[in-house]
Amino acid sequence: MLDPELLARVRALGIKARTIVDGPRVGELASPRKGSSVEFAQHREYVPGDDIRHIDWRAYARTERYTVKEYQQETNFIAYLLVDASASMGFGAQGATKFDRALLLAGVAATVLALQADAPTVVPLTLGTTMEAPAPSSRRDRLERMLENLSAARPSPLQDEETRRPVVATALNDLASRSARRGMVLVISDLLEPLPELMEGFRRLKVRGHDIVVAHVLHGDELELPGDDLVRFDDLESAERLVAQPAVIRDRYRREVKAWLAEFAHGCSGLRVDQFLDRADLAPGDAFPAFLARRRQASRRRG
Repeated sequence: MLDPELLARVRALGIKARTIVDGPRVGELASPRKGSSVEFAQHREYVPGDDIRHIDWRAYARTERYTVKEYQQETNFIAYLLVDASASMGFGAQGATKFDRALLLAGVAATVLALQADAPTVVPLTLGTTMEAPAPSSRRDRLERMLENLSAARPSPLQDEETRRPVVATALNDLASRSARRGMVLVISDLLEPLPELMEGFRRLKVRGHDIVVAHVLHGDELELPGDDLVRFDDLESAERLVAQPAVIRDRYRREVKAWLAEFAHGCSGLRVDQFLDRADLAPGDAFPAFLARRRQASRRRG
């Protein structure tokens, strides 16, 4: 689950939240709570009981009013790694399926977060998954246990129309309904679910103050529809089948896929959800680090 080169590149860039989030203990990120640290936040009027060491005497000399300096407390953050394990994630050659790529991304992200002293929790999403996830932790033994459980997961079996559920959208809404600390939510999925339900899940999480990142994992065959001979397509999440000749439908298919990707990107942009595309049929390496580099540059520009 860990590619050494990819792990090194991601660790060098770091995985940082773009919004102010909560954390269980002191770490590296700005917290919404005020405390004693090195980064000045604001002045406020002195009230009895305040530590007199925080009185700004220079301000008193100018205004003859007692004011107290407040500083931004620093904290680590909780990261919820939601890994799509629905049946469609099993598409691809053996050892190079979309789910294999999702495992790699989750393993690298969880490891880097733990090394940063942040607290990841990893949840494989299958039919009936609830958010009763392992407690977020940066402890090595707990991280190893989470990754072992994840590596043992397999894409869900076929479902009929009555049992099919959008596992990612369901998990997003479940998390949003809980009184969980606001943190980073990293979704790793092919997102082959109704977009309105996904966007509603993202919206509810943003309202709760979470920072959301989406790793959109697809296979090149899904994007390009190669081949010329007559082919039978089997839906991995139902018993549906379709016989078609790719050369006849390829142009229309690619237009539909392009429109779908554009609609998803537009929805994410409107909600300030960061996302990147990673192709499972290509060697891992550039997509995740390049995304983190762009994200860091964007944060610096805003800062």
